[in-house]
Amino acid sequence: MLFVIDNHGQVKAAIPEVYFGQQLNDEISQRWQSQLFNGSEQQPIQYWHNEAQLDTIVPIRIDQSVVGYARVLSNTAFIQQESARLLHNIGLYALIAVLVGGLITWLLLRGMVSQLSQLATAAQAITQGSLQVKLPKFNGHDEIATLGKAFELMIQSLKAQIKELSYQASHDSLTQLPNRAILVDRLHQAFERSQQTKHHVAIMFIDLDHFKTLNDTKGHSMGDLLLIEVANRLQTCMRGGDTLARLGGDEFVVILQDLNEDVSQAAIQAEVVAAKIISVVNQPYYLDSYLYHSSTSIGVCLFRNQEITVDELLKRADIAMYQAKNAGRNTLRFYDPTMQAALEARAALESDLRIAIKEQQFKLYYQIQVDHARNVHGAEALIRWQHPQKGLVPPLQFIPLSEETGQIIAIGQWVMDTACAQIKAWENDPMTCDLQIAVNVSACQFHDPGFVQQVSDMLKHHQIKPGRLKFELTESLVLDNVEEAVIKMQALRDFGVHFSIDDFGTGFSSLSYLTKLPLDQLKIDQTFIRNMCMNDRDAVVVQTIIGMANNLGIEVIAEGVELESQRAFLEKHHCNLCQGYLFSQPLPLAEFEAKLKNISVLM
Repeated sequence: MLFVIDNHGQVKAAIPEVYFGQQLNDEISQRWQSQLFNGSEQQPIQYWHNEAQLDTIVPIRIDQSVVGYARVLSNTAFIQQESARLLHNIGLYALIAVLVGGLITWLLLRGMVSQLSQLATAAQAITQGSLQVKLPKFNGHDEIATLGKAFELMIQSLKAQIKELSYQASHDSLTQLPNRAILVDRLHQAFERSQQTKHHVAIMFIDLDHFKTLNDTKGHSMGDLLLIEVANRLQTCMRGGDTLARLGGDEFVVILQDLNEDVSQAAIQAEVVAAKIISVVNQPYYLDSYLYHSSTSIGVCLFRNQEITVDELLKRADIAMYQAKNAGRNTLRFYDPTMQAALEARAALESDLRIAIKEQQFKLYYQIQVDHARNVHGAEALIRWQHPQKGLVPPLQFIPLSEETGQIIAIGQWVMDTACAQIKAWENDPMTCDLQIAVNVSACQFHDPGFVQQVSDMLKHHQIKPGRLKFELTESLVLDNVEEAVIKMQALRDFGVHFSIDDFGTGFSSLSYLTKLPLDQLKIDQTFIRNMCMNDRDAVVVQTIIGMANNLGIEVIAEGVELESQRAFLEKHHCNLCQGYLFSQPLPLAEFEAKLKNISVLM
């Protein structure tokens, strides 16, 4: 039972309702009423009448004042019954909650495991290089969805990076043209298409003329601007289906497909495109406000249905390009098989020359220089190559090649060192102690920054007498840079080195340099000596050179003297020294020394 009682003991509400309005003055009410209302008891009061009935009294407060109380009479059997029922319901509800939670967790875990399994499969495929993977759809904002979206972004990023790397690997970074990799692939395609269609294909090797000079004088950034502009212009010359690629540096390659089946007509078609390329390249360039003019040399190689490798094809086009360079540049040349044979022989000679330098297969020959009384004043040291298979190789076959390849520096160093060693060896012999030895110095040697120091070190090492060593320089060498020539020649002259201008008279420059250079001798070129007795103009040139040298106080010598009439002409016009086959051919050391003894005996 439940009663709500005011502070006078009157029941204001009750269950059952029959007690409503009654006055409760039973023992419990009387016993606890005074305590509840006088404030001594502020908490609920419980009283057991017996083990079967519980009486609970709870004060009712309004604004901290007790205005009544609620009284509940409970049967313990009912309480136990209701408690059991409540516990049963709670357990049932808990079991249902556990089952439902487990089911939900299982479903969630099943979805998570499936998604994680798909992500793991995708990750494994990515590690094997495949980005063609399917990912599940990720909805929501949980950790799995976040991870899945991160995978999607990673795959997209990798695809973009691979695409960029693939482009970079197949294209030139400066001009954005296809590079060698794409070129080789297109050539293989051209081979196959040519076999099917029987049409000719042309490959053009394009090289800019004097590009190195632009780089050296204006810097590589200016060279890059030119390459970009040239690439843009070349693309305007391409037909549909043509390929333009950059190999590197200033080298471009063009593939022209579907040319005529007739080789002569195919050559004409290729020539038309080449002429257009030469024309557009020749147009002026404004490189960062700098006006520049360029030209190009083009090598063309035609092929159709041929068994040839890509490397061989590029090599042939390259050979033709160099032929265009040799023809004066700014032109084109078609590949010629005889040209290849000559270049292959040249390549073999270059390889042999490297071995010759390493194994010192060279020898010095000496040709005497005499006056008209046959007194020996000196000799010119001339290099010879004793090839182990080919025998004696003349200088004209390997000196130009060594100058082109830069090997002349090592060869020239050997010649100078060997000549100085021989001068030193002759110092104790009265017959040879005063001989002056002339050594030819190439432009590569002379312009080398360390040339003066090398000569200085060599002279200190051999300790030869001053004036015994003479360098022969060509007119073109000293005229390349007269100021540099004066400085170096003066520095070497301080060490006792003398100088002679070789092949004098063949140049076309002003003779004013003769007053600037510390020269000791002029050597008249043999072409004038050979014809002076038969050609009045050559005779006048020789007389002029002799008179000019004598007036400047410079010694003069004539080379290539082979006839007595030539010697007599030179003596008549006061050229005091001669060199040539009339007196002796170039001789190896032992024969040269024997020649000197014979001359000494005759004298």
